[in-house]
Amino acid sequence: MFRPPPIIALLLLCVALLRVAFVINTERYPYIDDMAGDIRPYRERAAAIAAGDVIGTEVFFDAPLYPYFLALSGGRAGTSGMTTKIAQALIDTATAFLVYRITLTIFGAGPALIALLLYGLYGFVLFYCGILLKPVIAIFALVAAFSLLLGHRWKSAGFLLGLGALFRGNFVFLAPLFLLYAAKGRGGNRRAGIALLAAFALPIFSVTIRNAVVGGDFVLLTYHAGPTFYHGNHPGADGTYAPIVPGRQNAGYEKSDAVRLAEEKRGRPLKPSEINRFWFGEAFRFIGADPIRFARLSARRAFLFWSGREIPDTFDFYLYRNLFPLLNVAIVPFGILAPLALLGWFIPSPLRGRALLLPGAVLSLFLSLVFLFVFGRYRLPAVPFLVPPAARFLFFAGRRASRSSGRATALLIVLLALAAMAVANGFSPVEDRATGLYNLGIRMERLGRLSEAEALYRDAVEESPRFAGAWNNLGALLLRAGAREEAEDAFRKALAADGGHHLATRNLAVILRGRREYDEARRLLEASLRRERSAATLAEIGVVDELSGRKEEAIRVYDDAVRLDSTEATACANLGRLLYEKGDVRRAIPLLRRGAARLAGEALPAVYLALAHLAAGDTVSAMEVVDRRLAGGPGTGECAGDSSLLLLKARLLALRGDGDGARDALRAARGGKMPSGELLRRITGGENLDDWGLRK
Repeated sequence: MFRPPPIIALLLLCVALLRVAFVINTERYPYIDDMAGDIRPYRERAAAIAAGDVIGTEVFFDAPLYPYFLALSGGRAGTSGMTTKIAQALIDTATAFLVYRITLTIFGAGPALIALLLYGLYGFVLFYCGILLKPVIAIFALVAAFSLLLGHRWKSAGFLLGLGALFRGNFVFLAPLFLLYAAKGRGGNRRAGIALLAAFALPIFSVTIRNAVVGGDFVLLTYHAGPTFYHGNHPGADGTYAPIVPGRQNAGYEKSDAVRLAEEKRGRPLKPSEINRFWFGEAFRFIGADPIRFARLSARRAFLFWSGREIPDTFDFYLYRNLFPLLNVAIVPFGILAPLALLGWFIPSPLRGRALLLPGAVLSLFLSLVFLFVFGRYRLPAVPFLVPPAARFLFFAGRRASRSSGRATALLIVLLALAAMAVANGFSPVEDRATGLYNLGIRMERLGRLSEAEALYRDAVEESPRFAGAWNNLGALLLRAGAREEAEDAFRKALAADGGHHLATRNLAVILRGRREYDEARRLLEASLRRERSAATLAEIGVVDELSGRKEEAIRVYDDAVRLDSTEATACANLGRLLYEKGDVRRAIPLLRRGAARLAGEALPAVYLALAHLAAGDTVSAMEVVDRRLAGGPGTGECAGDSSLLLLKARLLALRGDGDGARDALRAARGGKMPSGELLRRITGGENLDDWGLRK
């Protein structure tokens, strides 16, 4: 068993402490939203796994394995995720040790020590130890597989590479490199290559078989591959991520938009494999129609891959570095590491033999992204393979500088390194802070820090005046604060930037219907509906129709919304209420039940659900609804003291003959804002309150 020297053990301890300290900071200062972006579907799937749904019921859309890691390590939705983050910190420390071992094996002890320092102080990988996303665990699987490959443990190397592909699908691009080394490299042969290939295929085909069993469809890993290829190759692509529908760059929309648009264009329901092929086909049509544009995009992606800046997506590393000082301790950036690594490929001599596996791994990952799109976290798996040659170069430069006869050469080498760094950093893409500010604003809003959220949204639109999402969120905050005119201006600016922004459309329609400008509100909503048939937009049209006196039309529209999405809360609650008012209690009850469950912070759906049960002669269920909502709980808001619920409880108790209880409930109801008009008549059954036998 290999035992590292004491200095290496001490450095590894420092690496672990730095990572654990940062992870603890993410809990103490919860600026990072652990349900944002891609995190949400992984954590929600982990919660389902922990609840017993181990196999699942659908073909995988997202990377299959990370939710299982979250479920096992306590990172599912509804938990803090701290245990998973600590696990990631320790796993990344293990990766640092593997990088040291790989460098030691190929280049010797001196470069290996430098490699441990470089990886341990690489800021971007430290950042992802504190985020519930897959880079850290995926990198560990890949680096462990590479280490086993160097040790000629062919089956284990292939199996771990296959597991890594279940975290990041583009790891399959490294399979030819592994196979070539196993079959032709030092110590390898054809039998070793076959063994590695079989072991690599085992976890992948296990997922393929699982997809076929649960989904009745042949999908190798996920049907995200086609949409992902399209994200990087369509008329609106820019080298980074560009969503299928502009303005909907959110993990919650990726799957639904990919499925909905493919099925709309094909005119029928599609299997996952067909959806996958559809988006590959759309991307290849774009490439065939404009190969010059594709070539430019590929050149742009190549530039982004090697540039010094970490391209942000959900989380902007540079913004969070200002919030977490520990990130500034990790001082090694890509803009220094990559140029040093490229120099290390050739200085002091060109790499040869098994050392060529290092640039081979980097170039395999490069090719896997140059035809897709580039984010900082997507190129992060290349870092462990850039570290050893960078350490080799630094060790050589240091040895030259320590000799009086070699100082001129050392100076030349340093100047060459500085020039390479200047190129990598001087031509980095323009800093885009808007998305990071916007996402942090969402986090502050969820934490109830509304003034900070507003300031962040204002900063985002100042950075990027055509950022529709930030304008919409700013408008929503202003509307909550009662600044209706300023909110309307923000919503109109969102629509000027992105006429298809459905949230801004609905928010502006709310303001318009509040002014009784029903025709203008409906016109806006119908235009949005033509771009995207959304149940939420249909529900808002139903509200406009109902307020303008067109109740039958509202019923039809609400019904369309429920048919499109049976969980659309507003449509369920309002359709159920209107059906109850028409006397169709049988249809009303299940709709009101769904609406009340999803609108837990509102009393009215629960009131009408209880009234519907009462109309059906089921006073027991009616009382259960009222008591459950009055008892309070997560998300129930002010319902615990709502006068409508208390008044209805008084009536139900009076019907039961519990005069004292009814009197107490009536007294509590009169202490708040009493309902009036038609709602009061329905709650009381048209009776005088004092006729309930409650006269003082």
